[in-house]
Amino acid sequence: HIDIVTRAPDRLTQVTRQLAGAFPKLRIENWSQFDSSLYAAIHFEKYIMLVILGLMFVIASFNMSGNMFRNIVRKRRSIGILKTLGCRSGDIIALFVRQGLIIALAGILAGILLSLLALFLQARFGIVHLPVGNLPDLVLPVDIRWQDYLAIPLAALLLTGLSIYLPARKAGQVDPIVLIREIT
Repeated sequence: HIDIVTRAPDRLTQVTRQLAGAFPKLRIENWSQFDSSLYAAIHFEKYIMLVILGLMFVIASFNMSGNMFRNIVRKRRSIGILKTLGCRSGDIIALFVRQGLIIALAGILAGILLSLLALFLQARFGIVHLPVGNLPDLVLPVDIRWQDYLAIPLAALLLTGLSIYLPARKAGQVDPIVLIREIT
């Protein structure tokens, strides 16, 4: 039993094939084959994290909708005044959608920057280690897949867009006549 450590964990499959070609009579396996249950758990963790992240987006969307509805109730008189001055429902909707998108984009941008910082720190300093059988701890490799990295903020933007539009549409339906009757 001989352990070989490579400085390029992202090229693990290539190095394994090269060694197997160079030593055809020996059984060469990489850590993903040697400890296949750990390797499968790491892949499964990615999908579980996506589900958890999706549930967090849904919860955040409900929170944002609730805050928007609360804001609309608070600003109901102002909305009524704007409508009596000739503001159209579409203008009111656009106003609240812009407000919500600014908040959502600030949160998404902060999330992107914090995640890039975490990935940089892991790649640079190897903060998270994985125990692999009898071998020394393996530093969790960082593999940025831009399609995943872009899909998550786009999904967050889509969910928040939906959660913003529904309350904004409600703001556009405020009837100034009903508000005037309530005041007098």
